[in-house]
Order: sequence, then C-alpha cells, then structure tokens
Amino acid sequence: MTKLRPILLSVLLAIGFVIATLTFLAGGRAAAAAPVLTTWYVNGATGNDANDCLSSGTACETIGAAVTKASNADLIQIAPGIYPEALVISKQLTLSGAGTGNTFLDGENNHRVLEASSSGGLTLTHLTVRNGFISGDDGAGIFNFQALTLDDVHVVSNTTATTDDGGAGIFNNGSLTLIDSQVLSNTAQGVGGGIYNNWPGQGMTATGSLIAGNSGVFGGAVYNLGSVYMEDSTIHGNVAEQSGGGISIFMDGDVALNRVTISDNQATSFGAGIHNTVGVVTLTNVTVSGNSANTYTAIFNTSASATMVIRSSTIAGNIATAPPPGFGYGGIGNTNNAILSIKNTILANNDDRNCLPNGNWTSEGYNLSDDNQCSFTSTGDLQSTDPQLASLANYGGATLTYALLPGSPAIDAGDNMGCPSTDQRGIARPFDGDNDATATCDIGAYEARNQVVVDDVVVLEGDAGPASAVFTVTLAPTSTQPITVSYATANVTAQAGSDYTATAGSLTFNPGQGARTVTVDIDGDTDDEPDETFHLNLSNAVDADLVDGQGVGTIIDDDGLPSLTIAGDSVDEGNTGTVNAGFLVTLSPTSADVVTVTYSTADDTATAGSDYTAGSGMLTFNPGESVKQIDVEVLGDTVDEGVSEVFHVNLLSAGNANITVGTAEGTILDDDTATLRLEASISVAEGDAGMTTGTLTVTLTAPTAFPVTVDYATSSGMGGTFATPNVDYIEITGTLTFAPGIMARTFDVSIVGDLETEGSENFSVQISNGQPVAISVNSASVTILDDDYKNYLPVIRR
Repeated sequence: MTKLRPILLSVLLAIGFVIATLTFLAGGRAAAAAPVLTTWYVNGATGNDANDCLSSGTACETIGAAVTKASNADLIQIAPGIYPEALVISKQLTLSGAGTGNTFLDGENNHRVLEASSSGGLTLTHLTVRNGFISGDDGAGIFNFQALTLDDVHVVSNTTATTDDGGAGIFNNGSLTLIDSQVLSNTAQGVGGGIYNNWPGQGMTATGSLIAGNSGVFGGAVYNLGSVYMEDSTIHGNVAEQSGGGISIFMDGDVALNRVTISDNQATSFGAGIHNTVGVVTLTNVTVSGNSANTYTAIFNTSASATMVIRSSTIAGNIATAPPPGFGYGGIGNTNNAILSIKNTILANNDDRNCLPNGNWTSEGYNLSDDNQCSFTSTGDLQSTDPQLASLANYGGATLTYALLPGSPAIDAGDNMGCPSTDQRGIARPFDGDNDATATCDIGAYEARNQVVVDDVVVLEGDAGPASAVFTVTLAPTSTQPITVSYATANVTAQAGSDYTATAGSLTFNPGQGARTVTVDIDGDTDDEPDETFHLNLSNAVDADLVDGQGVGTIIDDDGLPSLTIAGDSVDEGNTGTVNAGFLVTLSPTSADVVTVTYSTADDTATAGSDYTAGSGMLTFNPGESVKQIDVEVLGDTVDEGVSEVFHVNLLSAGNANITVGTAEGTILDDDTATLRLEASISVAEGDAGMTTGTLTVTLTAPTAFPVTVDYATSSGMGGTFATPNVDYIEITGTLTFAPGIMARTFDVSIVGDLETEGSENFSVQISNGQPVAISVNSASVTILDDDYKNYLPVIRR
C-alpha cells in the first residue's frame, strides 16, 4: 500500500490540529453515534457462519462473516475467544468484545489483524488486537484509513518486518482516537513501534491511555507526521534504536500534551523522551522522568523549524549515558536555531546538566533549576536551587508525578499568569501552599495542597509490658477546614499480636492544627531475636495529599547478644582503575563490650581478580559503636558484559554478638555499551574480466563478553550511476559472528569486470538485525571505478 507522506501547507496542519484538540477538550470522545440498527453476534466456539447471527444462540463463527452481513451503524458483539482473521472493514460499525483479557483479534504472527477504511467511522471496544505481522507495508496490528476509535482496547505484540515498514501497533492514515486504551510491546523494524501517525488532518488523540514497551528505529512509542493531542496518559518504557524513544516528530508534525507522564524511555542517540525536528510541541503539566539516551536525553528540540512551548512541567531524573562526567545534557537540548520558551517549570537531577539553552531559547520566568546551566535569569527564576521533590509516584490523578515536599522552594513560587487551571493530577490551581493568604501557582507539574507526611520511629522492645512507638503525622500547611486521614498498621517482619498491637483509625486535623500522633503498643519480651519492623500506613486523605504515607516502626531487640547485619551495594564499574563497593555492617543495639566479626568475599557471577579484588579481614566495634564499612575494590574495564555481575561479602564468625544477616550482595553495574558500525564506504577498480574483490569492515565500538551477530546484504545503488545486481556486482547476503573480545569482522563483495566504458557506478551495503546489540551506522556504499576509458584514449600526433 502506497504510504501517504505529503508535505502539506502549515496552515492545513494547524487547522487539523485545532480540530483534533478541540474534539478532545470537549470530552475526548467522538460525537454520539446514531442508534444501533442491528446487533450481530459472533462466537468462535459455538457459532456457524451459515446462521442468521442475530442472537447469541445463532451466532456467526467468524467476525468477517458478521461484517459481511452488517450494515452501517450496526453493532457486532464478539464472545470470548481467539479470532485469527485478517479483517478488512469499510463499514461504519462497532466491534465489541468481552474484555481485553477475553476477546482477541489475533494475527498469528503471519498477517495483519485489521485494515479499517470506513468513511463513517469504526469503533473497537473491550478487546485486544495482537500478534499481527506484515512485511513490505505498514500497520501490522491496525492499518487505519479513515475514522477509528479504540475504547478500552489493547494493541499488543504486533511486528513489522523490514526497515521500510512502520507503525507496528497502529499505522494511522486518518483520524485515530484512543480512550482508556493501551498500545504495548509492538516492534517496528522501521519507525513508529507503537503508532505511526501519518495523517496531517485530524490526526491522533488519546486520553487515559498507555503507550509502553514498544520499539522502532525512530519514535519507539509514536512517530508523528501529523497532529497528536494526548491527555491524562503515559508514555513509558519505549525504545528507539536512533532517537525519539517516546515521541519523534517530523515534517511539521504538531504535538500537544496535557497531564502526561513520559518515563523510562530509551534512545541510542538522543531525545529519549521527545525528539522534535520539524514541528510545534506544547507541553502543559507534563512530567518527563527516567529517560536515558546518549545525550540531550529528556527533550531534544532541533532545527530552525522546530518550536516548543513548555508550561508548568517537571523534567527530572533523566540520564545521559555516553558523555564523560560533566558533559551530558540529561534535561533539554535546544540547538540549530530551534525555538523554545519555558515557564513555571522544574528541571532537576538530570545527568549531568539540565539544559543546553542554545538557539532561540527564552525563559519566560518562574522556572527552577538545581544547576546554573539553563539561563534562568528572568523574573522569578531560581537557579542552583533544590526543588525538594518526593519520589515519582501516584499522588492522585491518572499519571505518576513528582510531589513537592513540604517547604519546597517551588511552592507558591510560580506565576499565575498563564498557569493552567489544574495541575497534572487535575487538582485546582492556584492553591495557597505557604499560608500567606495569597493563592499562587507552584512551579512544576504538581500543585502542593495540604500535604501529609508521617515519620519513622525506632523503639526499644523492653522485657515486659508495652512500650510505645509514637508516630507523628504532619500537615503542612495547616488548613482552614478540618482535614481527615485514615491509618492502619501492617506487618513486615514484626507480627501483630506477638510483637506489637495492631491499630487502625482516623485522624482529624482541626483548622490551624499541623501535627497529630498515632501510638502503637509494643509487646516486650526476653527473647533474643533480630530487630523487627512494621508499617503505619496512611490512606484516604480528604482535601489533602499523602506525600509520605508510610511510616516504618523499628523494634530494637534488647535481649541477649546484639545483632550484626550486613547490607550490599551497587556501583558502576568504570573503564579503568578501581571504585569501592561499600558494605555497611551494623551492630544493634550497641554494646558495652568489644564486638568482633570476620568477613570474606566470595564469587557469584563476578570473578575475583578480573572483576573485583578478593578481600577478608576482621571488623572491631568498640563500646558504643554501631556501624562499620567493608570496602571492596571493583576493577574497571571497557568490555560490554551485557549484564550486571554479582559477588558476595559474608560475615563468618562473631565475638560478643549474633550474626542475623550474614551475607550481602555486591552488584557491579556494567556501564559499557557496544554498538555495531559498518565502516567507511569503499571504491573498487572494475577490471576487464573475471572478478575483483572489495572488502568492507564491521566493527564493535567496545569489546563484548558475549557473542554478537549481524546480518549483511547488498542492494542496488542510488541515482543515475547505480550498478546492476549480478551484472556489475554479485548480490550477497550473510551473517557475521563476533566472538567475545573480537571487535572487527569483514566480508567481501565481488565486482564483475568488463571492457565497456560506462563511468563509475555504485551500490549499497547494509547491516541489520544486530543481536544482542544495537547498530549505530548501518550502511555504506561501494563505488565501482570504471577503468576502461584507456581503450578509447585519442592518439595525439606531433
């Protein structure tokens, strides 16, 4: 099927984008459909296509048969089961399954699942589209031509086979609406692993949806040439072999994201969250977190035709993998005269720097960065300021966010002008978060309201009778109305009834009240046992946010000998020299006597001498000391081992103490990533007869500890000087294998000699399917140099 990839006038894109956006802002769903005319029934287990299909008892066996019988505006009700059909639907229908875990439209990994070309609109609901496969075309799961709505639909594990194929999950050439749907684990050998949005008119809209675990060369989740509007949705864990792990925008594609989280996506080169090349991107109440790429990790805005507007968003914890320390841009990269304006936004904890603010970069003020790399020097900007973020978690709403801890400098530090009416969770803005009687928007995607936190408590067990663990629950700021929150204890290693008394209830913070306490009775005994823990969990906060809703109660055993425990460590191995993995050994409670303990390292998947330095010895705790550290040297290298390696430190024997946790794991994190490269293009003299040989080289950028394979193949050249396969050169395909430690392999191409004067010619060579490493340079050209001109040189006479 010919792909529609036109470059349309920007005004057409803008009009279409506005239509799509207004449609979503009006409720996310298409206009109410006409009443269903007829309901048709399908049951793969009991049906028969010869039936009238008008009841569950006389159902069709196949969906295709029901589609043939149906008319526009009909409903097809599909029973639980697997339906291995290649559907082509050109009618205005609704296909309704029995749930995403019950009804499966299945491509059996050998054909496309659904082609939709209904001008009146097709709706799928309560079903899963899975295991589609296609080679030489787009859209293995769904190929959409017109108006398609997916409501409570999963699109899972669909695959396109060649580098020219895209949109493994969905290829959209029309109007696509996702409502409470998921696009998961689809793989494109080309672009758009999850969705290829190819239509510049109405484009794609999504609400309450998840696009996760998809992969492609560009646009692991979404490759966009049209318009995209997403709301209350998540783009998570997608992978791009090149750039745009989350979203890749090309050819004047427009994207607007509102209340969206883009998290833990990966790209080999840059733009793991968003890569905008030629488009207009607007981010409002968006969290971009945990994405990893070579550099320009979270957002890469590049070219003079790229425009980005960021409002009230949080960009934190993104990872630049390749640059040496001090040279990464984990937050935003803005280059090549790209246009970017930013306001009321947090950038924090991005490796190693938050911003590369080149091009047409404008801070409109009231931004916060924990470094000084973002040129935040406008009114209200804060540089080198810790925003005091809680962990990324569900603090309410449809997506994960970073809560602001009480006392955060971002609270009430934004600008109400241009501040959205809600935060990412849908909580109304602005809120008076500092009790100064003026409601002011916070900086970032999260608006701090009355925030509830609970502390941790440590208590000595005692020998008899109850001791008390008193947890303090804090509300900040205080409220002018009553605030309630529920609480309940929960076992961890301590058991209710024998170690402590279970308790549950609710707390009320009266107006102006900032702290309440919960008391848990601890049951004392004379047993010599390890220290034990339980939780006090908060829930059901009314008109408040649980920023830290779990308190840890630790019961210290004070009977018999004190206890020794050891805790593990994880370290990046580095390329040279050594780094220390630190193992903390804790004595609890402290002792009035001298306590000793011997230790020794032991191999697991890591090997002493090559991965770490073996060690053994003795620790001594003098009276009153509670913590000692064992340092183990980890040896750096540049080998891609593919996985982390593990060794152990064991506590062997103790004096005046018991060993309660005697083994800890040391994890050596592999920080070397090898990629495959097809090295430089070559030229080969043709010769007059027979064959001449050209040699091409494929290299690994780093040695590996595991075998690596890659396929290679020739293809015809480009332009008017292309060589003819099997006339000018011999077509070949093959596979190279790199044994561990080998960094270069070669293969030969054969050139056919002749006496024709034809000029130089060329053809291409590609590598593909690198396993298990990625390919960074996948093509080269071979130029056949014509050496027959000598037969036609004129004779020069004197």
